[in-house]
Amino acid sequence: MKKLTLIIFLVLIVENTFAQRSLEVGKEVPFILLSEENGGFLKTKTDWKASDISGEPTLVMYIDPDNEKDNLHVEEKIQNTFKNSKIRVFGIVNLEATKLPFFAVKMKLKKRENKNESLQIVLDKNRIVEKIWGLQDDKYHVLFFDKKGVLRFIKNGVLSNEELDTLIATIKQYK
Repeated sequence: MKKLTLIIFLVLIVENTFAQRSLEVGKEVPFILLSEENGGFLKTKTDWKASDISGEPTLVMYIDPDNEKDNLHVEEKIQNTFKNSKIRVFGIVNLEATKLPFFAVKMKLKKRENKNESLQIVLDKNRIVEKIWGLQDDKYHVLFFDKKGVLRFIKNGVLSNEELDTLIATIKQYK
């Protein structure tokens, strides 16, 4: 009985911690570490930390592999508009949100990363980013952080042309 009570208590603490860390525009990115069994960089197989966002303007696409094409127009427009700019792009892939086998997703991601030099693929194997940042499940999220790691833009789902224009203006303002 004591073990069950302790487990329930720990689960409540973890859930409360995750809920308190969700993202807000104008606030710094909450700490996250994706390593080993939880994920990390696809290419280098090294840890990814939310602090990797600081230092350069950073665009983060948090992607459900089943919805990967939702914002291709955004990716193309950003790539064309900021070709020679120093903007870091992380594609964080929610691997737990898909029914596709890991090897198939991994092959697609490697091809995508090789096509776009500025894109760095990060694997989130256990929805860690989704939970800590308070993102919606099974959605494609677009987030932009300034050089200090402060969130300046967030949108889930497919971006309209107006929202894309707002994103581009925000990137120009903070790059």
